[in-house]
Order: sequence, then structure tokens, then C-alpha cells
Amino acid sequence: MTGVYTIPDLGPSDLTTTPRENTRRFKVEEQLTSFAEGRQFRAFYNTSIANNQSFVVKVVAPVNGILQNVSMVLHSGDVTLSTRAGGTEGGIFIEDVPTFPKNRQTTALPYTRQFVLSSGGTQTGGIEVDNVRLVVAGATAQRQSVSTNIEERGVQPGVYYWVFTNASNATADVNFSAWWGEYP
Repeated sequence: MTGVYTIPDLGPSDLTTTPRENTRRFKVEEQLTSFAEGRQFRAFYNTSIANNQSFVVKVVAPVNGILQNVSMVLHSGDVTLSTRAGGTEGGIFIEDVPTFPKNRQTTALPYTRQFVLSSGGTQTGGIEVDNVRLVVAGATAQRQSVSTNIEERGVQPGVYYWVFTNASNATADVNFSAWWGEYP
């Protein structure tokens, strides 16, 4: 007897991660459903920060999300990265932070990014929810890039700021990147 054996779609249950057909995952898998559904994004920014100045990235998050990773690589200077919720902003923020879907395959479901990242303004106050500091040796012969990562955080809807402050007497060169999943 020959024939084709097919396994029907299991349908939503407590064993799958979503009721959406074709993107369901068994909960034992390491891969996040948000990747298959095109709801993961990554952003990066390279900048130089003058001595005793700050650079601010504003994040408007209208939906829940999981911030999987924030990474800072410092090539020179003494920079503190403070993550703040709320507070008072000033100046003009421009949506200029390069942001891309993590899954750019043709099989990814259409999804419009909700989080908006911009830079250019200032920020004071608010609630500090993370703080890391990196310092690069000042002597040329001892200089070596250093890096840090902030790992997985659940994020509720709101306005957040990544404030990079250079406490050194010279310009700081910073590479910044982040990736997250959105859960509307």
C-alpha cells in the first residue's frame, strides 16, 4: 500500500506558543515565536560623544516587549549607560537610529514595528532601571576596546531613554546595539 501520510496541524493548545497557524512552536524549542512571526527587531548606532557630554536614544514602546540585549562597545573614553523610564526631555528627537527586522525572510509574516527609536534630544530625571560603566585606558599603548551587555528585560508600554554620558576629558567613541521582540 502506497500513499502519503500527513500530520494535521495540531491547533492551539497549552503545548504551543501561539494560536496562529504556520508559526506555532512547541514550548520546548529555544527559538522564539516572535522571530518566526517577524516581531523581532535590531538597532545600532555609532557615535562620538564630546568630553563631559551626553548622547540620548529615546525609545517609545506602545506595546509590551522583551528587550533581549543591549550592547555597548567603547573604543575610547569613560562612558556610563543609564537606562531611564520617564523623566523630562528637551530638544528635538529625530528618528535616525537604524532599525531592522531580525527575520527578513520571505516567509516572515507581515508586521509593522511598534517601537520607535530616535536621538538628538536631552533627558533628565526619571527612574533609572539599569546602569553600566565602561572605561578605556587613556594611554595609547594601553588602549583597548571594552564592551558590556545588558541581558533580557520585560518592557511594558512607555517612554524609555538610553543616556550615554562621557565622564572623560576626551571624546568617547561608542558602538551601541540592541534587539527586542514585540508582544502586542
